[in-house]
Amino acid sequence: MLVDAVWPGIIDTELFERVQTLMSANARTGHNAATKVSHVYVLSGGLTRCGRCGGTMQGRSGTGRQGKDYFYYVCRNRCGMRLPADRLEGVVLDRLRTLAADPATVEALTAETNRRLSRELPKLRKQREALVKQLPKVAADADRMLTEWSAVPVGREFVEDRIEALATRRDDLNSGIADLDRQITEIEAATATSATVCEALRRVDEVYEHLRPHERKELFKLLLRSVEVGERQITLEIYAGVPSPDGPGGERRIGRLGWLPDVDSNHEPND
Repeated sequence: MLVDAVWPGIIDTELFERVQTLMSANARTGHNAATKVSHVYVLSGGLTRCGRCGGTMQGRSGTGRQGKDYFYYVCRNRCGMRLPADRLEGVVLDRLRTLAADPATVEALTAETNRRLSRELPKLRKQREALVKQLPKVAADADRMLTEWSAVPVGREFVEDRIEALATRRDDLNSGIADLDRQITEIEAATATSATVCEALRRVDEVYEHLRPHERKELFKLLLRSVEVGERQITLEIYAGVPSPDGPGGERRIGRLGWLPDVDSNHEPND
């Protein structure tokens, strides 16, 4: 069954139809090359440091003896400090919710949020412009390849693979442009207020669940300067410019935690 396309073709229609008469139908086998992301370490990238040796902590995974996957943060200096990823991230989220009770913190976060929003727009527009510029090149590549093939036929499968790759590239570009348009529109319409920031902090768990991985990282980068994981406590340092309710030092202690995991000699959590 044929349906009318609702998007511009990447090659000339007449040329495409002429080449199609020289090629027999070939069924395509769908393949999704994307790998499933099991866990996104939103506190990585230098944000979390080891309270034992001062080293940076990074995300790692391991498989227990019963085949269960584990995800945790481990010190890069291999001093032995490690913490389950979901536990650490959950505790940090829980403590961030308490920021909503402090008016000075809310005001500072509101100003910082609006500053970052305005700073993000030029980058997004530049990214969109770069994607738009690539569309004519994709169309030209497809047009040139089919023209050359119609003059000097080469392997059918080779041409089909190249055309499919170009069509996929075109779709990816259009999808990226649409996504950037959505982000630009949302930012242009969004101006944070103390009330919206306060409400977002109170509902941080719910908001967090609807964020994309890179947006989750941005949330933590907005609120925190660092997370220090100690033997029996975690310390959050509020982002520069945001006063801490616990004092001028900018640190908020979370208390003693009794859930540090045991690990075997292979650095894998025990089942």
